[in-house]
Amino acid sequence: MKVNFLKRLESSVDSFRLTLQRTIDKIDVLEKRILDFEQHLDTNPDLDFDSLTPDQFEDPDFEGEDFTIGGKRRIHLGHLKLAEWLQAVRHDRTQLQFLHEKTHEVNPDRDGKLAELRRLIETKATQPTTNRDGKLNRKVLVFTAFADTARYLHDQLASWARKTLGIHVALVLGDGSNRTSLGGTDYDEILTN
Repeated sequence: MKVNFLKRLESSVDSFRLTLQRTIDKIDVLEKRILDFEQHLDTNPDLDFDSLTPDQFEDPDFEGEDFTIGGKRRIHLGHLKLAEWLQAVRHDRTQLQFLHEKTHEVNPDRDGKLAELRRLIETKATQPTTNRDGKLNRKVLVFTAFADTARYLHDQLASWARKTLGIHVALVLGDGSNRTSLGGTDYDEILTN
C-alpha cells in the first residue's frame, strides 16, 4: 500500500488525495462490518465460529450476514483477533486522515508540478519545433500512469490551453471516457487530429 500511495503522490497530489479518500472510505466500511459482526456475536452468543467449516459458512441456510473479508480467499471475521485489528485499522485511518487534510493545502494554484507543466506546454506552443516537412509542430503529448492524474491535468489545462495558447486539448483514457476540444471523442479521431 505504501508503494501505491507513493506512486500516486509522484503522479499528482490530486491522485494521492483521491486514493487517500478511497482508502479512508474502505476503512469506514470495514469498521462498520466489524462492529456489525461484534453486535451479531452479542445477540447470538451460542455461535462458535471456530468450530464451523468453510462449507457451513457458504451454506445459504446459514443464518447471518456475510461476515467475510478478502478477495478470492475469503476470511471470516470470526477467525480474526478483531479487537487488535480494529485498533490497528483505526490507527491507520487517523494517519491517512491527517495526510488527506494536508493534501488540501495543495490546490491547482499551489501545484508546482502543474505550474511547471504549464510552462513547458507554453514554451512548446509559443516556440514550436518544425517537423520533417518544415511545418511548425505545436503538439504536446503528456502521458501518465493514472487516469485520476490524466483527468486532473485535463481539467486544469484544457480551458487555459484553449484560451491562452489557442491550442486544442484531448484526454484519452483506457476506459474510453475520452474528451476533446476538436472533433469527436473516438480514439482514432483524436489520434488523427
